[in-house]
Amino acid sequence: MLRDPEYLYVLDTNRQGDFLATENNSQYGVMTLAPGTTTERDLSWLDSSDEAQISADGQWLLLSDSDPVAGPNYALLLRKTDGSPAVRLGDGTAMGISPDGAWALSIVPGPPMQLVLYPTGAGEKRVLDRGNIQNYQSAKFFPDGKRVLACGSEPGRATRCYAQDITGGAPRPVTPEGTTGGFVSPDGKNILVQGAKGKYFIYPVGGGLAQAVSGLAPQDIIIRWNGDGRSVLVFRTSEVPARAESVDLSTGRRTLVRELAPADLAGVRQIQGVSFASGRKSYAYAYDRDLSRLTIIKGVK
Repeated sequence: MLRDPEYLYVLDTNRQGDFLATENNSQYGVMTLAPGTTTERDLSWLDSSDEAQISADGQWLLLSDSDPVAGPNYALLLRKTDGSPAVRLGDGTAMGISPDGAWALSIVPGPPMQLVLYPTGAGEKRVLDRGNIQNYQSAKFFPDGKRVLACGSEPGRATRCYAQDITGGAPRPVTPEGTTGGFVSPDGKNILVQGAKGKYFIYPVGGGLAQAVSGLAPQDIIIRWNGDGRSVLVFRTSEVPARAESVDLSTGRRTLVRELAPADLAGVRQIQGVSFASGRKSYAYAYDRDLSRLTIIKGVK
């Protein structure tokens, strides 16, 4: 009866043949507060930008875009937080920028899934040895920038975290199965992970007994450790605006750092992919916006 380039959902008709319909539009975007500024800037690439990762100095932003024109393995993009044009480094989902700013870490969906390092300047990309890892869940740089912590699973096994040198070599397990979302402490000695029933634990990198963390709730999403090594930044995707809070791991005491949301909250369903630079003055985050337009369509034959 009717062809239209948009996604139309018919809700009702009348005896004259008119349609009551909605036109739905989904958008994923990235907002950034650059150093020395007081106003957030939208640094999205296309309409499906997410996984915002800001550099330690707040000068660079690594992001992904899954818009269909980006290709089946998404687009990995690097751009300055001053709003300069984005540069496509390659494929994959943004995981982070190395402490020295020389490398961008990405998970390429594949198949097969791969952990890839792209140079932010001149040079060749590095595809890290997967070992027996079949699926990657997350990946982060160690504070020394010489290793990465990748969490994933081998065939028929639960997710765990692995340490791996960026110059080569096989991944080495550093947490037991059933642990996800690893974050390395500032001194590089401990790993914060989420385990069974959403509980958080700290494991020594060199091996040893785990320490349960009582100050974090299952719905807390870790952003990163604070520089003191005793607290972390967290937020919750269920909150809009999202409250970025500092949580003392030993006492559970929470301190509000900043509320995060675009100025226009219309249709914003979720805040995700939050990233803070050193000093917590600059940051980036992704948002998910759904808008609908109610339309009456006349003259349909």
